[in-house]
Amino acid sequence: MANEPDTRITALITVVILGLCIQLALAFADLKETPSEAAINFLQAYYKLDPDLSDRVCEDQKVIDDVDVVDAYLYAKTSEAAQMGFGKGWKQHKLGQIEIEALAIDEKSASFQVSAQAHMEINPLFSWVAGLFRIGESHPVENKVDLILEDGRWKVCGGDFFSS
Repeated sequence: MANEPDTRITALITVVILGLCIQLALAFADLKETPSEAAINFLQAYYKLDPDLSDRVCEDQKVIDDVDVVDAYLYAKTSEAAQMGFGKGWKQHKLGQIEIEALAIDEKSASFQVSAQAHMEINPLFSWVAGLFRIGESHPVENKVDLILEDGRWKVCGGDFFSS
């Protein structure tokens, strides 16, 4: 009888440790980004003018004619906003109502057609006020996103994202 509480505690500790191990295993399994998630994450960063966008572009497409295409794109969008008398935030958009269709997927490449609504995202307060009063710019966007598996990560390669 004296060992019964010790056995219960040992069983409880074993169950807790096993549960934590399973949680960790599931968390690490969930970290691997799927091609469709990579396409959506790229587009969200692209329209939000996120400087980390460069991490989502394949190495062959990052520099063209000695120009970093992501830096040039971000500079152009910031300059457009400045010419209008606004900050970079005036050109940032948040994607909503995202629909994605797989065009082709294999082990090393994937292609998707993505449709979404792009909403202006100047700051969180503006988004809230714009929603409250049903104002603010919103427009549909359609993009074909081609990805390749590069160094264990899905990256966008090709397309005309940085050509204007």
